[in-house]
Amino acid sequence: MQRRTARAQMAAKQHRGKISLLIIAVMAVVAGVSTAMATGAAAAPSADGPPSLTLVAPGAGQAQKASEPCFSGGTVCHSTNPDVTLRLHSNGDTSGCTFHGTFNWGDGTSTNYNVSGGPNGKVLISRTHHYRVPGVYHGTWNAVVDSGAGCYSSSGTFQFTLDCGPTQQSGPAWTSRFPTSRAVADLGNAFESDATAFIRAMRQAGIKVTVHATYRPPQRAYLMHYSWLIAKRRINPENVPAFKPTGRQQSVDICWVRVKDGKTDLAASVAAAQSMVNAFGIDPELTVAPALTSRHTTRQAIDMSTTWSARSITIRNAAGRAVTINTTPHTALNARLIAVGATYDVIHFRPPVRDKNHWSTDGR
Repeated sequence: MQRRTARAQMAAKQHRGKISLLIIAVMAVVAGVSTAMATGAAAAPSADGPPSLTLVAPGAGQAQKASEPCFSGGTVCHSTNPDVTLRLHSNGDTSGCTFHGTFNWGDGTSTNYNVSGGPNGKVLISRTHHYRVPGVYHGTWNAVVDSGAGCYSSSGTFQFTLDCGPTQQSGPAWTSRFPTSRAVADLGNAFESDATAFIRAMRQAGIKVTVHATYRPPQRAYLMHYSWLIAKRRINPENVPAFKPTGRQQSVDICWVRVKDGKTDLAASVAAAQSMVNAFGIDPELTVAPALTSRHTTRQAIDMSTTWSARSITIRNAAGRAVTINTTPHTALNARLIAVGATYDVIHFRPPVRDKNHWSTDGR
């Protein structure tokens, strides 16, 4: 009976040692262990407490670009900040070892690294990743021993959810931001004079002129361009590049992607973009996306609709000569009106049918 009891106790000790080793191997970041553990004996790591993986990101609801611990000792986090930092530190003295490993970020990208060990508790490597699209990401990491005695490999997982703040969601609310000017006075000096003279001549000829846009902030051009492309399904909302401000320009922190159950909801994303197109008042007959970089953003373009009801009108060109227009259509697509505009150095978009209301310094 005593022999059986002794054998049972020994078996239990061996069983507990294997479990302990398994847990350490799974949870450790970079750990130093004794030679006995490396050969399978039930020795403990040289540091107290479990090895740890630190993920840094702001807590949900905090300001953008904040930098506070988000995971609070766990490996699951929600945040509106798209930047996540993983830090690997030594659990025990790994000074005599070298490691390599990979951070798989869960979005189809990964980062490889090589690092030398260090004293217990030292942060050995830190890597930051930027998530472009809101959603749930399941990531993994590992640390593989390359050289050195008494060290072992390890691995782990983490989950990060990039949330979209309520004021960031795409939709018609964005159309009230970065407003486009309709004032001819907001055009560049030379083009302002040319456009003013041409508009005066058209109105004197009985043409109704309605100005829709002059100067357009680059941020608004960005919003109009990509909302139109998404609405027309010419670009996946996940692939829309971020707006890159220059100088003191304000950023555009919009979320083009709508998420449902942790996945991109394409239908909802397209519907939100279409609501923006409608709210912007973009011409439904437009066959090309509103320009991302255009003469509007440099104060050298004007969008204006022109109509008249008389069968024949007479308008004066920039040289003061009377020009009779008795052809159709009675809109900005009329070839004779376009020719008159050119004498004022106000050039219609080419080809005209692709953007019937757009005029600029060079037709672009």
